[in-house]
Amino acid sequence: MNRLLLIVATLMLAVQQPGTAQSSPSRSRGYAEERAQPRVDPVYQQAESLTGYLADLLRLPARQQPAVRQCLWQYLAQVDALEAQGPEALTEEALQELVRRYHAALQRALTPGQYLSFLELQLGPPAAAPFGGWLAASGE
Repeated sequence: MNRLLLIVATLMLAVQQPGTAQSSPSRSRGYAEERAQPRVDPVYQQAESLTGYLADLLRLPARQQPAVRQCLWQYLAQVDALEAQGPEALTEEALQELVRRYHAALQRALTPGQYLSFLELQLGPPAAAPFGGWLAASGE
């Protein structure tokens, strides 16, 4: 009888639900690991940040932001995948193709005026001519 009881107790411990037995592998982790926030994809975080930046600069309404975020995430994820393949995969032609697809997707997500503003942001401010332009013409 005692031997049967020992066998039953051993079997019960073996099939016990994970996390309830003291010898369970999940119990060996620290409290901080168990309660830590789930990891967020860094590429998604970067896309989220850039979306907020573009939303401010281009004055994107909330309904456009998910589409812009998706464009950014796809572009950044594809660049990340190319970088992971090594320097031989990160060719000028491959990058140009990714940029072409990124701009095509943005053109669908943005209005023509917003897309033009986006292009102007990428080009940066126009170079100021030190002795030319409208300032020089008005001073004479």
